[in-house]
Amino acid sequence: MLPVLQGPSTTIRVGRVLTEPGHAVPLGATAIHIADGKVVTLEPVDPASLTRHERGLLLLPALANAHDHGRGLRTIAAGAPDGRLEEWAVGLARHPKVDSYLVAAIAFARLAESGVAAVNHCHNPQDSEFLLAEAEAVSRAARDT
Repeated sequence: MLPVLQGPSTTIRVGRVLTEPGHAVPLGATAIHIADGKVVTLEPVDPASLTRHERGLLLLPALANAHDHGRGLRTIAAGAPDGRLEEWAVGLARHPKVDSYLVAAIAFARLAESGVAAVNHCHNPQDSEFLLAEAEAVSRAARDT
């Protein structure tokens, strides 16, 4: 896990960097200089100068999730296991009604914690009468997360 970035600038040292996964050769031992929340430079460093922990770090672009329902509570917990769409959708009716903001914030936080920085949220309303209110709550949770 990388350190939390504090202050106006910092440097992170890692064993390898994937700048363009699948398109460019990975960089070896690198110092990543960050200022004002942005990568300023990538500088090669002597691998022998890295700690064992730093040598084991791999830096890559943030991940994207192309299809997520923003469910902070797993559907299996309410008896709706993953399976055929028709069965899963019916099983959603057993899911308890929960605060749309909180459940989405939990889901988005889990994604962010695992390295996902972009997500296509596919919303299934808990109650179609409140679809707009739910969508607004989910949108607010995404912004806040």
